[in-house]
Amino acid sequence: TENEVMLYDFHGSRPRLFCTHPAKGSKEAPQTRLRDFFWMDDSTILIITASGLQLSAVVPPKQALRNLKTLSTTVDAWCYDAQHGLLVVRNHSRPRTLKGYHVDTQGVARMTELQLPEAPAPGNTDMQIAVMYDRVFLLLLNSERQELSLY
Repeated sequence: TENEVMLYDFHGSRPRLFCTHPAKGSKEAPQTRLRDFFWMDDSTILIITASGLQLSAVVPPKQALRNLKTLSTTVDAWCYDAQHGLLVVRNHSRPRTLKGYHVDTQGVARMTELQLPEAPAPGNTDMQIAVMYDRVFLLLLNSERQELSLY
């Protein structure tokens, strides 16, 4: 998007990823199997890695990101709603359990753990968050099996 760009550098022995922001410049992301990142505001980034969630502050150029808060959890799949600060993560070793978090610039707070009545169908399952009338809904979409589950 116009506010965030990921740049990959595959030179050298280890690939590196840089998060960029128009006003703050480029910052190298942590070397912890980065999955995704989201700008919370002009100075805070939510970083999703394979081993957890990290809230980091953008400091002046040519310095590393400053870690504000870390939450250890295995992350295989995720869905983030920036407007409401809601994050849902899934660990494939526990397919019936989804963890929901409320995320803001003050820190990452665990909201709830959702036990699904049955594990999602194997294959490519996408997660979407919807908020209507102050209620949070989670949609699991499996396009291969043409299934939709609402929680």
